[in-house]
Amino acid sequence: MTEKMLIKPEQIKPVDIFIDGKYLEILDFIKSESLIENPEVSTAKGRALIKTMSAKVASSKVFIEKAGKQLADNERKKIDETLSSINESRNFIKDSLVYLKEEIREPLTVWENEKKAVEEAEALKDLIVKEHILALVDNKLFDDQRSVRLEREKLEKDRLQLEADEKARVKAEEQQSEKQAKALREKAEAEAEAERLKQKAIDDEKQAKIDQDKAVEDERKRVQAEADAKEKKRLEDERKVKEDEALKAADKDHRKKINNEILDDMNKILAEKAFEEILDVSKTLIIAIAQGKIRNLFIKY
Repeated sequence: MTEKMLIKPEQIKPVDIFIDGKYLEILDFIKSESLIENPEVSTAKGRALIKTMSAKVASSKVFIEKAGKQLADNERKKIDETLSSINESRNFIKDSLVYLKEEIREPLTVWENEKKAVEEAEALKDLIVKEHILALVDNKLFDDQRSVRLEREKLEKDRLQLEADEKARVKAEEQQSEKQAKALREKAEAEAEAERLKQKAIDDEKQAKIDQDKAVEDERKRVQAEADAKEKKRLEDERKVKEDEALKAADKDHRKKINNEILDDMNKILAEKAFEEILDVSKTLIIAIAQGKIRNLFIKY
């Protein structure tokens, strides 16, 4: 990393820089080392130089910061160790002196506690006597007050009982009204449900009739379609039979006509020949066929 910085590690003295405040010297050094005269951003070399110099300044910053942090951590550790030692000693001294104070004062504390206990016992005795006298004096007044209090309590209890009875009566009437209202609601709901079921039964019956009629109609259409298809096929078969018969008849007539024409032509040819030539019928017919004198008759060579 040192080759990427503008400073050398031995130049960084953390105590001088961070404690004694001698950091201007290193800053001036870095500034002078990073100075670029007439920086050129128009050339790749110039841009690379600027980039490299900026990176070296950043690396120097990181190194110096790391050195400062390490110094701070070391100093903080020393301070923590010192504070810990001070607090430990302080607590030990405090606890020791508190114990010593209590140990020295213990005889006086025992005497004070005993005196306080005697005084409290005397005060309690005087209080008991006074309360007994007051109880005797106030006994009749207490009885009178108790009778009045009991009478008031009875009157209050009767009043509360009347209020409770009235509340119970009102609540019973409200509950009865609620029960009647609920019964009316349930009756209305039951009647509405019965009417709905009745109407649903009517609607279902109508729908069943519609479905049945549709099924009958669909079956009628299916049967009619099958009958129409059979009739159509029968007519088509009949038409084909008649057409075939007509074609056969026409072919028969055509063949007959051709055969008659061939026979007529042969008779004409043979009629022109002498009797002795008729004996060579085969030769004569072949020559006539080859010359095209017999219609519809050809020789395929």
